[in-house]
Amino acid sequence: MNTLTLCASFEDYRLDIFNSIQQIDAIFWDDHIGKLDVSKSHQFLTDIERCFPERQYRYVIVYANRDHNKLVGLYFACQYQHDLLLTAPPALKTLTSSIRKVFKNFGAVAVAMTGNLETHSQTWWFDEKALSQAQFFALLAGSLKSVFKKAFLYIVRDFNIATQDFPSELNQALNDQHYFLTEGLPLALVHSNDLTPEEYKSRLKQNYRKLVHKALEKFEQQQFSVTRLDSFTEWVDIIYPMYLNVHARAKEYAREPFSREFFLTLASAENHYAELTLILDKDHQVAAFTISIFAGTSYNPYLFGCREPSDNDPNFYYCLMWFDLENAHSKHIPVIDMGITNYFPKQNFGAELKPLNMAVSLCRPLRFLSRSLAKGLNEPQPPVRHVMR
Repeated sequence: MNTLTLCASFEDYRLDIFNSIQQIDAIFWDDHIGKLDVSKSHQFLTDIERCFPERQYRYVIVYANRDHNKLVGLYFACQYQHDLLLTAPPALKTLTSSIRKVFKNFGAVAVAMTGNLETHSQTWWFDEKALSQAQFFALLAGSLKSVFKKAFLYIVRDFNIATQDFPSELNQALNDQHYFLTEGLPLALVHSNDLTPEEYKSRLKQNYRKLVHKALEKFEQQQFSVTRLDSFTEWVDIIYPMYLNVHARAKEYAREPFSREFFLTLASAENHYAELTLILDKDHQVAAFTISIFAGTSYNPYLFGCREPSDNDPNFYYCLMWFDLENAHSKHIPVIDMGITNYFPKQNFGAELKPLNMAVSLCRPLRFLSRSLAKGLNEPQPPVRHVMR
């Protein structure tokens, strides 16, 4: 553990910095940040560390020195090498691969961010009675640069606040640390509340209800079936190529694919937060799947894959959303976190879009360009559609 002392808003704070989530008590961590969202839980972050060992991880716990070392906040962060050539043409990727045998990080920059690439939304907790929102984020934004001194780009993410509603004092606190707001892709959420799946479907406007009904009707006609498994190691070699197939065609957001090891981690019988939903055809062959993670008040269809669809196949996307709605209802979880991208079918299913904004800052020699970078990183926002009655 390392300790960092900062001065923010005229109060002194002590930051205890840990290099692994394993150095922090699981109950303490989950009570403050991981209980309601599995992607921020002690167990999930342990699995992320194991599956992505090339990153640097930091877990920061904030105490007020002048108030008897009172706990006032915490956040987690990581630094990774962002591949600038991830979407480059195949010929350029081949050339880059050869160069990287000598220069490992050629064409990549070090990015330090709150949270990690596998989670979103609020990746921090703070005591609102002990310090203001502006004070906490001034401390967080400044300390991120002290925790990761060699990063090229710094990102504080995610703020679930629309740009036009962003508090001026919070924006100013971030600007004072040379961070500037940029709009990320929004989060799609389905709020089923206490409705049964059938009651929820009846709330959809007629045209959208027909889409779901048509998919489920074809599912029955073609003799497909659905099954759920909470331990599914033996299925990984079947579903992983399907995931890679869908991932390769993704256009809205590019990242390195999850590894087979990550799938095996989620599939383990010792893992109690993940479940596999399989769609099987009449020959009992896998047609499509989701791996969902869940805890507290949120259910997240996290990974998706399917075979190449034929004309006789139902719309697997609508079918899986329906089965996830059923599963979330059976677990008494009122919110389905549909993640980012593929907004059209998600909105057809009734998903609402929630802002995911970030604040970015470049390293010291280039930080005068941070405002321009933030403007350049703004993601086009999908149109908001109202499909519920």
